[in-house]
Amino acid sequence: MSTIETVWWLLFFAAVGLCVGSFLNVVIYRIPLGLSIGRPVWSFCPHCQARIRWYDNLPLVSYLCLRARARCCGGSISPRYPLIEVATAILLVVLLDAFFIGRVRSGLDDMAVGLSWQLAGDWPIYLAHVVLFACLLAMSAIDIEHYWIDTLFALFAVVAGCLLHTLWTPDYSFARLSGGETLQAGWLRPADGTAVACLAAFFGMIVVGVVELLRPQPEETATDADALTEAVQEVPGPGPQEAAGAMVSVMVPEPAPAAPPSVDLPVETAETAPPDQLPPVGPLRGWLLAWMLAGFLAVLIVAGAKANASDDPARHAWLRYGLPLLGYFGLILVVGAVRRPADVQIIEAIDSERPQARRMVLRELARLLPSIVLACAALLVYLHFEPGRRWMRAVLHWSPTAAGQWQPVFGLATAAAGLVVAAGIGWAVRIGGTLVFGREAFGDGDIHLMGAAGCVAGWPVVALGFVITCLIALAGWVLLLPFKQSRAIPLVPWLSLAFLGTVVFLNPLVEFQPVRNLIELVELLGLGAKS
Repeated sequence: MSTIETVWWLLFFAAVGLCVGSFLNVVIYRIPLGLSIGRPVWSFCPHCQARIRWYDNLPLVSYLCLRARARCCGGSISPRYPLIEVATAILLVVLLDAFFIGRVRSGLDDMAVGLSWQLAGDWPIYLAHVVLFACLLAMSAIDIEHYWIDTLFALFAVVAGCLLHTLWTPDYSFARLSGGETLQAGWLRPADGTAVACLAAFFGMIVVGVVELLRPQPEETATDADALTEAVQEVPGPGPQEAAGAMVSVMVPEPAPAAPPSVDLPVETAETAPPDQLPPVGPLRGWLLAWMLAGFLAVLIVAGAKANASDDPARHAWLRYGLPLLGYFGLILVVGAVRRPADVQIIEAIDSERPQARRMVLRELARLLPSIVLACAALLVYLHFEPGRRWMRAVLHWSPTAAGQWQPVFGLATAAAGLVVAAGIGWAVRIGGTLVFGREAFGDGDIHLMGAAGCVAGWPVVALGFVITCLIALAGWVLLLPFKQSRAIPLVPWLSLAFLGTVVFLNPLVEFQPVRNLIELVELLGLGAKS
């Protein structure tokens, strides 16, 4: 594989990551305040309201050149901006390395020569992961600050995952079997029986969602409208350490809070939350931090290029992927150590809803019943009605091309199976834990996140990531005890970190025998002979 070609792609996706991170900064800042991303359509200085010129709005570069101060008035710029920008760039570089250089994931094209040819064949699955983890990064930043997430992020990742999986079903992504033995592992695709049941459940979810969306909402009273108006008027503008801006004209609705433990903070509380209680980072320290981040990104690019030129690109993969993961872990700890009013408010919100917790999850279970009934009905037809089984298989593996390499329905079934199983794990924890303990055991916003991750990366990533999340979240909580005495844990950052680690280290994890036994058990329950 050409080193020059690899370096070019690494630099290209690093630059794309910086631009995506710049947009995420706008989203992270404006959505919790209920502000429009598209008004104003230009970036502005929060200190003097002057319009920021394009050459002062280049991701990371402008921050370094301006030494963390606005050119117009000398006001300081928050280090959050280069931090999110470089974190997004590192995400894209690590995923590119893991998929196409280190080749740590099975089911991708291992015969193509050159990174350009690999991207030409497997760009849909790479792009799906980029969208997923960009959304997770934005959700994590908001969750740490406000203890709630906007499920529109998860919905966007699900739509992208379904669409891109529908486009990506090459032959080499399927496992090759011979005599009951696996000759070559493929992508994590469902067996036919699992695919049929999960597609039925997926369509049931869509129907329930559309019905709830179209259902008339109770009319807002004058008192409620006045209270909402007063809350909006009290929303503070960008603080002295913030430099806000918008890059596209997109209207984003006000976020709706989800459920605890990492959600369910009232919108009014989140919008009117005062600034952090710890002193902000000074411009000089922020400028030095930005240089360190830029240096680390450059090291990752060089390491990827050197790995590409070596005979064994996966030799030091654990180091190339482990260091960024460790850095994200430290970042969550540092940002999470800040004491915020939301730490107390989220506990009060959870306790206030405790008397209604069991009734609430029973209503949620009722909304899940149509999907469960449809899945069971489809599975019964598949098992006991031979003409129906033949028709279902024909639809699943239908191909509009003569070669048969593109199977859009089965691609959609791959995404649906990941979403349904991953969300099912979350709902089982939420409903079962709430009924047993009498308080909300898991946030429904976190379940949307798990479903989005399963839709893109597959349910084993979510199942393994959920276990890893429990371990690292507990470790993080213990490390934060001296700084932050709060019973609530913003779970989204830990879920995101665990999912990223599971994606890049999935093959070694799957080779662990207990994990392999679990996957085989689920395949048996799905009644999924591969034929």
